[in-house]
Amino acid sequence: MDKLSNQDLLPTRSLRFSIWDGICWAIMFGCAESYFGAFAVFLGGSELQVSLLSSLPVLFGALAQVIAVRVLASGKGRRALLVRSTSLQAITCILIGLIPFLVSSGSARVTIMICCVIAYFMFGHFAVPLWISLMGDLVPPEVKGRYFGLRNFRQGIALFVSLIASAIFLETFKDMGYGAEAFLILFSIGCIGRSLSSYCLSNHDDPPIDLDPKNRFTFFQFLRQLPRSNFARFALFHAIMYYAISMAGSYFVVYMLRILQFSYMSYMFIIASCMTSVFIMTRVWGSFCDRYGSKVMLEMCCAGISLIPFLWLFGDTVPYFLTVQLFAGFCFAGFQLGIMNYTLDAVQPSKRGRCTAYMWVLTAPCMILGSLSGRY
Repeated sequence: MDKLSNQDLLPTRSLRFSIWDGICWAIMFGCAESYFGAFAVFLGGSELQVSLLSSLPVLFGALAQVIAVRVLASGKGRRALLVRSTSLQAITCILIGLIPFLVSSGSARVTIMICCVIAYFMFGHFAVPLWISLMGDLVPPEVKGRYFGLRNFRQGIALFVSLIASAIFLETFKDMGYGAEAFLILFSIGCIGRSLSSYCLSNHDDPPIDLDPKNRFTFFQFLRQLPRSNFARFALFHAIMYYAISMAGSYFVVYMLRILQFSYMSYMFIIASCMTSVFIMTRVWGSFCDRYGSKVMLEMCCAGISLIPFLWLFGDTVPYFLTVQLFAGFCFAGFQLGIMNYTLDAVQPSKRGRCTAYMWVLTAPCMILGSLSGRY
C-alpha cells in the first residue's frame, strides 16, 4: 500500500480544522474530564457515588444522542448543532469547578457534581452522532483509517502534555492547601479548550444529508433486527464489552487514590500512560485497519482487553501499573478505532447518526449494570 503524506490525508479545510478540533478537545479532556473521578474523591464521594459518576452520565448521554438524531431529522444543519452543544459543554466545565465554592454541604457536593456531569455528558454526547455523520461525509473512505490515526496521534500528544502539566499543577497546589482552587483553574482551562474546539467545528463544511423518511426507524425496530442485522448484533457486542469493562474500570480511581494512597501525580501518570498509548497507537492501528479490516483488528484487541483486569491483581506499584496501562492503551486504541471504522463501513451515511445513538442507548444501561455488579 502506498504511503500517503500528511498533506494527502488533509486535502480540505474541514479536515485540517478537524485535526485542531481534536487537539482542543484533548486539552479539555486532559485538564477537566479525566479529573472528574479524582474530583469526586476530593469532595468526599462514596464508592457508590464515584461508581455512578462513571456510568450514570453515559446513560443520559445516550438519550441525548437519540434527541440529536430526532433534531437532525428535522433538517437542521449538523455544524450549527455541533457548535451549540459543544459550547454548552464548555460552560458545564466551569460550573463543576465552582461546586466547592457554591455548595457548603459536603454530602450535597458530589450529588450536585453528578448532576452537572450528566449535563456535561448530555451536551457532549448530543454532538456524537452529528460528528460521526458529518465526518463520514467529509473523510474519503480510502484513507479513513490513516486519517483518524493521524488525528488521534496529534490528539495524543496534546493529551499527554495536558495530563502531565495538570497533574504537576494539581499536586503542587494541593500540597499548598489550595486543592479546590487548583481544580477550578484546571476546569477553566478545559472550558477554554472546548470553546476553541467549538470554533474549529464552526469552520467545517456541512454538506446536505439524506432526510428520506424511509431511513428513520425506532429503537425497538432496531432491536427487532438483532437476528438479521450485522450492525444490530455488533451493537449488542459493543454493549456486552462495555458491561465487562465497567465492572472493574469504574473502581480503579478509588482503588488508586483511596486504597493504595497514590498521589495525584502518580494517579495521573498511570491514567496518562493509558490515554496517551491509545491515541499514539491509533495511528499504527489505522494502517493495520486499512489493510486487514476492522473485524480482524477488533478480534485481536478484545482478546487483549479481556486480560487487563487480571493484570491489575499482580502488583501494587506505580511502575507496574504504568506497564499494564500501556498495554491497555494499545488494546483500546484498536478497539475504539475498530468501533468507529466498522460503523462507517457497515451503516449507510443517512443512518449513521441514528444507529450510533441506538448503539449507545443499548450500551449505557449495560455500563451501569456492570458498575453496580462490580460494587457487589
